[in-house]
Amino acid sequence: ELLDTPSVFHKTKRRHLGLETLEDIFGFESYFAFVLRSVEVLRFHAAANVLSKHEQMLEFVRVVELLETMMANRRLVTMRNPMKRRLLRTVAQKSVALAFQARLWRVVFRHLRQLCNESTSDELIALFTRTLFTHADADFLAGAAQATRSENNAWDKLKPFTRFRRDTYAASVTEARSWALRQLARHPHSYALTLLAGHFCAVAQQYSMAVPEYCRAHRLAPNDALTSLCAGVAYISFSMSRAVVHRHSAILKGFALIQRYKKLRLDSLASSASEEAAS
Repeated sequence: ELLDTPSVFHKTKRRHLGLETLEDIFGFESYFAFVLRSVEVLRFHAAANVLSKHEQMLEFVRVVELLETMMANRRLVTMRNPMKRRLLRTVAQKSVALAFQARLWRVVFRHLRQLCNESTSDELIALFTRTLFTHADADFLAGAAQATRSENNAWDKLKPFTRFRRDTYAASVTEARSWALRQLARHPHSYALTLLAGHFCAVAQQYSMAVPEYCRAHRLAPNDALTSLCAGVAYISFSMSRAVVHRHSAILKGFALIQRYKKLRLDSLASSASEEAAS
């Protein structure tokens, strides 16, 4: 099975042909240092004013493809070595930063999902959620008018040049939603994943499904002001639906949760002010 991995297969072929790579000559650590320096040079060149915005995007895409290919060929072997694993994570961070600039969302969210899979920390999932819903490309999720084709719609022009298929923001959101639902099934008591599921329902304007998710998140963290705000807004939005049975009850619950949000926020501000005064 080990011979089936691309890195071992290519290494065997090179040895058979008598070829040596930079890694074979200078070692793994020196080779990765060379790659990271090369990435910085390419990044500086792409950010130079001599290139147009479209050409800058193409340069970023090429660098990301290079890094992703290198990591894909080495992941199974290098993860066994702590030093190689550390260098591989450094390369992954570079790839994420460049992919974010090039708006290769599938790459960005895949790396963020890997971080969340390694640790079920609410902070990492919160970072994933913020990146997913607060970027400018997420405006269409709220029903905003579709922007005209321009250089800002990077995927329209870069898709023929990249091997990452379905690299639109909508496709990335769909993959992120599927991942979040699978993770929530494995960790049903995760506050961050429950809140993320509620966000997906709210974005899809499925308020009848968003309300129970937000309420479940509120039960998991009753003193978190964000859950009170989300649940209150979801209740009020749901009350304007034709499918609601007890409209007045939904409105009252919504405003009650918003009042609770106000109280929690004021208490938080008061405690922060008292701590600053004490210090």
